[in-house]
Amino acid sequence: MRLPPPLSPAQFLSFMMSVPLDFAPGTSATYSNVGYIILGELIATVAKQTYEKFVTDNVFKPMGIKSARLNPRDGKYIQKCAHRHLAGTLVPLPALRFPMIDATGGWVASAVDMARLLANLEATHGEPVLNEKSRLLMREAPPAPLKPRENGTYFGLGWDAAFIDGKQQYGYFKDGSCQGMRTYMKRLPNGVNWVLVFNASMEFDAVDMQTAGHAIQEVRKHVESLEKYPDIDLFKDFA
Repeated sequence: MRLPPPLSPAQFLSFMMSVPLDFAPGTSATYSNVGYIILGELIATVAKQTYEKFVTDNVFKPMGIKSARLNPRDGKYIQKCAHRHLAGTLVPLPALRFPMIDATGGWVASAVDMARLLANLEATHGEPVLNEKSRLLMREAPPAPLKPRENGTYFGLGWDAAFIDGKQQYGYFKDGSCQGMRTYMKRLPNGVNWVLVFNASMEFDAVDMQTAGHAIQEVRKHVESLEKYPDIDLFKDFA
């Protein structure tokens, strides 16, 4: 497009509108960063305010999340924000200056705030952002002709994988990464939510992905080995 970086969401989408679809809508499903960028622009247009302000006021504040924000446009780290690193190095990367991904990975938040979000989706913490009908839609299977994967999971609304078993137990998870950062959040069928946040990664590097995968599995093993969790609310102890 012969434009100097960083591109805005509108500039990026003006290019993507010229790219043909990979498949006819409704015939298959795959994760799409582009879809979330479009969604962010739709939210801003319908709400008649910036995407960041709408999400902050209507999603995060009811959840009790006070410090989450988008990466700043000036290319500087937010105060007290962990610096990103390439996996296997001690050299910090510059702050993320990539505004076109605001709605698909541009938020800066703590692991505690991510846990607050998961708890709110259970309607157990803060003012519920979603009603029961929306929570059911969020995790139900997509309509035919789409089918669940061999392991029984499928794309949920906003989730890389979701499932509901015969006992109406359900679970879902979402992960994501960019150079120098990686996140993982999951709800187990027993109702336990857990979050992992890394400040090091190497995009598309097989060794790094394997290392992160082993760390996730090790934590999951310990989380699932606990038969009973203490009934203590620690959210109030974290800003």
